[in-house]
Amino acid sequence: HRYPYALLEQRANDYAHALSDSREPVAIGLPRTQELLMAMAGAAQAGRPWVLLSPSLPQERAEELIRDSGATTLLLSEDNASSFAHLELPILSPQSLPHVPEAFVCPAAPGDLAYLVYTSGSTGHPKGVEITQENLCSFASGMSSLYGHGAVLSLCNLGFDVFLLESMAALLNGRTIVLPREEDLERPQRLAELITGFAVGTMALTPSRLSAYLKNPAFQRAVVRVESLICGGESISPALLHQIQLLTDDRIYNQYGPSEATVGVSYKLLNGTNAITAGRPMDNCKLYVLDQYC
Repeated sequence: HRYPYALLEQRANDYAHALSDSREPVAIGLPRTQELLMAMAGAAQAGRPWVLLSPSLPQERAEELIRDSGATTLLLSEDNASSFAHLELPILSPQSLPHVPEAFVCPAAPGDLAYLVYTSGSTGHPKGVEITQENLCSFASGMSSLYGHGAVLSLCNLGFDVFLLESMAALLNGRTIVLPREEDLERPQRLAELITGFAVGTMALTPSRLSAYLKNPAFQRAVVRVESLICGGESISPALLHQIQLLTDDRIYNQYGPSEATVGVSYKLLNGTNAITAGRPMDNCKLYVLDQYC
């Protein structure tokens, strides 16, 4: 199925109207489909920060994030809503969303929260990170030159902030987003078909996942068509970099950034170099090298 930006705008407007009764966070527990993107856009339009509940999260962990984030509304599919009914929070589902033709005017200011993302922290206890609207827009602007001209293939876990690179930041740059089924994320043969069938130009993934995909001959042939490979979350090895460069002339980026700084703060174009570093600051970012006295 293909969904134009006009439908995204219409559906996001419907979500914004449905969520307009509060400015408190909304917990979104939808699968990797067009409705997830529309719901995120609608929450942003309503001026409500979202926290994403990955379908792979255990029930207990999902409830912990809901409580800690202060979410006052749950956005869930109808077949999942009953699992959270005991929390006694309002539940909105895509299936019951009314259509409202009037345009909803976003009440959010640049300094208002856009989303919360949870990291394990140093203790293993989930730690909520708050990101503002202006920081998300700044990251999206900084990403503009890193995207290829083709579509963005969504591969990241929905609970990780890198998912914003292939969702909201991509939408803010007017990109087409290809959303595989969850089971296809472990099928490089199927991903190869999506790359060739939908003219994928950008993929963001960890070096270990990329290395695993490259064991598949069909994926090796398909990756040649990709314009921009963005690696992050782990160190990329010289051996993997050499393997990629033998296969393709794709732009290969090493991107770095903690969640607290909005997904990414620096990048290094690795083509034509043997020096794998964190690179230069992204637009609107600064890097500081500190010693033990700072």
